[in-house]
Amino acid sequence: MVGAEDSLAAFRALDDGIPDDQRNGWLKQEMAVMHDHSIDPKAMDVFDVHMAKAPSVKTIEISLLAREPATKGCRGSVTWIARGLLLEQTQIMLRMDLKEAGPRCTERQLLLFAWHCDRLSGEIASFLADAPSYLGPGYDTDSDEGDSGPLDEDGWDGRLNDELPMGPLDGCATESIHLPLPSALGVQRCRDDGLEWLAEQEMQLRTGQANDTLHKLRLALADKAVLFCTDVRHSSSQATSSRAWGRVTAIDVMVNKFTKIYRASC
Repeated sequence: MVGAEDSLAAFRALDDGIPDDQRNGWLKQEMAVMHDHSIDPKAMDVFDVHMAKAPSVKTIEISLLAREPATKGCRGSVTWIARGLLLEQTQIMLRMDLKEAGPRCTERQLLLFAWHCDRLSGEIASFLADAPSYLGPGYDTDSDEGDSGPLDEDGWDGRLNDELPMGPLDGCATESIHLPLPSALGVQRCRDDGLEWLAEQEMQLRTGQANDTLHKLRLALADKAVLFCTDVRHSSSQATSSRAWGRVTAIDVMVNKFTKIYRASC
């Protein structure tokens, strides 16, 4: 009942924002369709809404690269920021995997996490080495930490103050290294250093990252709904029910990851 009431409230809020003439036009179309759909199935085509697909981060990156020579800034900055966003995304996923594994992970899992941390550490080191090329020669990757502390559990830049979760690799801070993107450096520093153009590029790329994440989140929720309607509902034994709920749990983990990535991109 609570879900139905929330849905009704959201629908009313959406309906209130529609102009009266547009609403009346839609009502007339609906009445015509309900009258003619049994005779002419093509009348149902009016409900096939066509919307332009939101641009992905790769689409925006290509667009920015095409305009890069005509914009202020260093060549290659778009690719550098895109690398940073991908590294942040990898950090979130690794961080959640470490938290989920907890202190009771197996030796094989521990070795796998160590390998991922080592690989990510190398990629971050390469990213930081390129930072002075775009942030200016005065940027010091060893001493500069931006305007905020380490990554928190649910977002970036200290948006939440939850304590860092304990995991099997407590001594490894790879998943919490603060990347010197404009959003991490802060608005004032970007203005002082003349990096507004770099911040604008990041904002556009983060829009694409949010679009990609929402698409993945939608697919994951659709998979979860299908599982409930098929495997979970029609489980005939404890074994099949356990397997079905195991798949639902795995999808929930991915949903949580996509949710945190989306929050970080906003």
